[in-house]
Amino acid sequence: MGDSVGETLEKISEDIYNLKQEIATLKEERIGLIEDLKKIKEEKRNLIESSKSVFEEINKKKDEKNAILEEIKKLKSEKDEIAKKIEELKLVIKRYEELINKTPNGQSLSSLKKRIEQLTWKQQTTPMSIDEEKKLMQEIDRLTQLYNRLKDARDAESKLMEVKAEYTSLKIKFKDIKNSMQEKIKKFESIKKEISSLREKINGISQKIDQANKEITEISNRLNQLKASIDEKYEHLKKLQEESAKIKEEESKKKESEILEKKKKIAEEKLKKKERLTFEDLLALYGEEKDSEG
Repeated sequence: MGDSVGETLEKISEDIYNLKQEIATLKEERIGLIEDLKKIKEEKRNLIESSKSVFEEINKKKDEKNAILEEIKKLKSEKDEIAKKIEELKLVIKRYEELINKTPNGQSLSSLKKRIEQLTWKQQTTPMSIDEEKKLMQEIDRLTQLYNRLKDARDAESKLMEVKAEYTSLKIKFKDIKNSMQEKIKKFESIKKEISSLREKINGISQKIDQANKEITEISNRLNQLKASIDEKYEHLKKLQEESAKIKEEESKKKESEILEKKKKIAEEKLKKKERLTFEDLLALYGEEKDSEG
């Protein structure tokens, strides 16, 4: 084997070794990246599940918030109705009190009724002048009006107590509804804050998912690059191996040809000297011709 051929084969062998090392390094990197990709995808799946869970929680909180809002609206409507009724009762109380305050004190319904009956009987049974009868009729009319006012006042006092009792009851109910509304509003605002906090959590998860997608894309691109590079280096390696095999085959044939030529010369020398030829000598002399004829 010539020096140049040996150097060429040595250089090819060195290139093959280096290529194999490079391929091994790239494969090692690829394996590591595949493991990283699996972990990131698993993390992404977990994040998506967490996101779904938080969305479900948000929907529950929304339903709860809407239910409380309906309760608040219902309580407000009831409170407004009670407030309207309270204002109406205030006017009724004021009218009853005015009626009672206008009625003279120290009078009784029974004494007034008895006096009216007495005067009416006198007017019916006692002879009198027209002026006397007129004055008597005016007195009966005055006392009758007074009786009616006093009777209305007595009725008003009774009704006033009922109205005031209803008024007081409504005021208590109004206060209870107001307190209940305030509690509901506090709960409503608390749920709004919880929903806001959950939405911030969703935003944080979404950012992590976006980052995971970015990393997945980057790793996938790098894996594609590595595959292309490995394929390219395998192709190069194949060509080097084929080149090395070809050179070795050519060198082997050349060496074999040189040996045969040497054996042929020896056989020819023996033939010239009329020495006894061996089978190898005959093969060296005529084997090549048979090969060429064949």
